[in-house]
Amino acid sequence: MFFFFYVNQKQTEHTGEHPLIIHDHCGKYGKFQVFSIANVFHLFIIPLFSFGRRYFVRMSCCGEVYGLDPKIAKEWKKGNRKLSIQDLTPLNDYRQTNQKVCHNCGRILDQEDHFCSHCGTKV
Repeated sequence: MFFFFYVNQKQTEHTGEHPLIIHDHCGKYGKFQVFSIANVFHLFIIPLFSFGRRYFVRMSCCGEVYGLDPKIAKEWKKGNRKLSIQDLTPLNDYRQTNQKVCHNCGRILDQEDHFCSHCGTKV
């Protein structure tokens, strides 16, 4: 008997009310766009369980991606907390290091890459 299993990543957008703020890095008005990425274990084509969930915030004005602590994200999802810029962790300041970064998942890319090797987004 053969078992076919695999692990892939699933991105989930989380909706909620966010105030319009001025983003410090680009100087434009924008809102938080919260999303999470989790690894999902599949047996044949049936998803069995997810693990390793990470939360991120993308700025709507410039697409910059920040990390978000899972405890803060869970409080926000329950409605017990509002997000602020102080809750976000910069993944890296690519403007100072001259590195290319995927605006979808935050991965550091090679300068010659046109697509993210992690999530496949065009950069």
